[in-house]
Parts: sequence; structure tokens; C-alpha cells
Amino acid sequence: MEKETTLIIKTFQRPSCCERLVESIRRYYPEIAIVVVDDGNKHPNLSQWQNVLVIHLNFDVGVSLGRNRALQEVKTPYFVTLDDDFIFTDQTKLEKWYALLISNPDVDLVGGSVKDCAPYHGCWIWKNQDIELHIGKCKGKTRRGLEKFDITLQFFMARTKKIQPIQWDPKLKMTDHSVFFLRCKRAGVVVTYLPEVQVDHERGTSQEYHNYRYRTEFKEMAMKKLGAQNYLIIK
Repeated sequence: MEKETTLIIKTFQRPSCCERLVESIRRYYPEIAIVVVDDGNKHPNLSQWQNVLVIHLNFDVGVSLGRNRALQEVKTPYFVTLDDDFIFTDQTKLEKWYALLISNPDVDLVGGSVKDCAPYHGCWIWKNQDIELHIGKCKGKTRRGLEKFDITLQFFMARTKKIQPIQWDPKLKMTDHSVFFLRCKRAGVVVTYLPEVQVDHERGTSQEYHNYRYRTEFKEMAMKKLGAQNYLIIK
């Protein structure tokens, strides 16, 4: 699995978080390839780790363009996308995702769970000016009975060749999550969910990071791309 999978990490102004994540990855996966894309001016020190490619981009190019740049470097059949404030634990069993994709060639992307984050796997319904995300609602099953969804949390393993042509919307510096999965939906990406693959999550933030992270213009842009005025979570 390690030789056929690449981990991609987009980091910005949280060097200690990124260092903590890579250290936790190496505890469980000492050889797996890692690509880190950094568009901040506070850089993590990852020089002690082998098989870690660090790419520096211009300041604040955004999470979408950064992930796309990382995806360009992926040469393996599968990749995993990670936020820089994740932490691998003994519950982060990437081989379970890998086994699922190997045994289910009609599945393109499998999501997992993030500790202390609410479930986010479900299907969308558009109603007038609203888009409703129905948590846990599937839109059918695969040939082998796996539930299919429109969206999961942005902690997933996917087939590289399926996602590389789709990419994240480079105009969205943030609030990229739902628009990315809408692009996947339109491209026919088959999405499922395996919650027992879990990653820990400890946010590291500052007022500076908060100011960049929560910019309303990108939320408004994302809603236009989703074709709705309101995004409703239905549990």
C-alpha cells in the first residue's frame, strides 16, 4: 500500500501543525510518499524526514491551487488528502481504504471520519434557492453493496487518474470542499464512506490565520458555484 499511495498536505501559516502531522504519519507509515505544498511565510521544518517533497508557492495562493499543485506531483495510483492540523493515530488505517478500492473497481473515492468533527457524508437535494445536505442519506449502492454518497469529509483516499482531470476550483482560496465534490459528482466520481478509518484533529490557529481562513467573499463565490443561496444541513 505504501508504495502505491501518496499523501498530499496543503499547509498555510501553521508550521508546528504540519510538523506534528508528518511526525505522526512517519510513526505508522515510515516509507509512504508525502507531498507538502506551503503558501505561507512561516515554514515547517521537515528536513529530517525522507521521501517528503516540500513545494513553496507564492503567499496565499489558496488551498485549492495548492492541492492541485500537490496532485500534479502524485505518481502513484492512489492519493490521500490531508489538512495540516490532522494527526495520525492507530485508528488511521489507510490500508482499509486501499483494500476497499482494490476490491471495488467501480469506487473512485472513499472518505473517513475526523475525530471531534460531525459526520458529513450524505447526498444533496436542491430546493428552490437552497441546497440541502442530507447526512447519512445515500443515493444507491455499488455492485457489491457499498453505499454511494455525493460528499464526505475532505479526508479521503481516491484514484489519482480519476481526480487529476477534475481538481479543486483554483478560484476558491478556501470554502473549496462542497464545490470540489460537486465537480466530482458532475464527473461521475463514485464516492463511498468507511468511518473506521479515522484521523485525529487538533486545530492550531492564530488571529492572523483566522483572518485569512474566514473570508466571506470565497463563501459567497462557492454558493454561486453551487447554484444556491443557502446551504442547509439535514440530520
